[in-house]
Amino acid sequence: MKNLKKILVASSLLLVGVLIAYACSKDETENQKIENSDSGYHMRSLDSNSLSFEISDGLYKLIFTSNTKDKISFSSELTVFYDNDSLFTTHYAFKTDEEHWKLMQAPVIIEKSTILKSKKIPESILSDVSTLLTDNIGHVFHETLESKNRLVVSSINYHISIINSVLRAYATDTDCGCTVHPEFLLDKIFFNCQEEHFYETKLLMAILDDYSKENPVDVSTNKLMDFLKTYNKETIRFDDYYSFYVNKQDFDLFVTNTLKTASRDCSWWCPLGCGSSHGCCGNYSGCCLYSHILCYVHDAMCTNCKPKKFCLRGCKPDKPSTSLKSIE
Repeated sequence: MKNLKKILVASSLLLVGVLIAYACSKDETENQKIENSDSGYHMRSLDSNSLSFEISDGLYKLIFTSNTKDKISFSSELTVFYDNDSLFTTHYAFKTDEEHWKLMQAPVIIEKSTILKSKKIPESILSDVSTLLTDNIGHVFHETLESKNRLVVSSINYHISIINSVLRAYATDTDCGCTVHPEFLLDKIFFNCQEEHFYETKLLMAILDDYSKENPVDVSTNKLMDFLKTYNKETIRFDDYYSFYVNKQDFDLFVTNTLKTASRDCSWWCPLGCGSSHGCCGNYSGCCLYSHILCYVHDAMCTNCKPKKFCLRGCKPDKPSTSLKSIE
């Protein structure tokens, strides 16, 4: 009987301990939810094949969703509200099992941006939306790149490129345009148009100067350095920088001929020779798109994961301030 009493007392004490532990755990969880709420966002879903987030700022509300069911087909949607009225929605889809799927995205961006432009959304609104997405994308990547499918997460870049293409068309009074980024083709960055990527001029000059102190400098780099000495803008657009190594016509020829042929061999129209040639970054079949100096500049530019929309393969962005209301 005494043993039975001891067992009952011990069991009671164990039960009390479990209940206390559960209560503490619950309080801790609730506190975590409150902390997340106070910081303006919360993570709820661990599904690596889907992503959704909401950005609220003033009268603007942006809702983004992205998913894949088979890790081959990807679809996403961005809806923009102003004062609770829906302004526009952009849809995007791609399949990674298609031949040259990366080269096929720039024409889709042009098509989608042309449609958006026809809706005659005011330039000021599109500029606000682009800024909201750009300001918050670092936070999205910080929270999701390690836990979710990277192509699901990076699908937001296509929507930003669509909006930016319309903004460039407004600014220059021309048709929407987008040239696929060579770093995207080499899997160094997520999708971006060359025309929306800018380098800080002073930083680029400093990087080139450091490179030239320890390495032989080719004719193209010398011309670029001479050009930058008299260049008085704070930033230089990527395609203007890249043109010192591969002119626009040669790059367009490379894209056109690559899409026409199923061969991955090196051909006369390759802009920088063969991918297997000495002096080309990496060692791969087909055309070389990046020489060592270009890789050096890319790595140096991305040391601090800036700009956030471009430097994402070899680093994780810092956790920035955000107007995100939720990430799932």
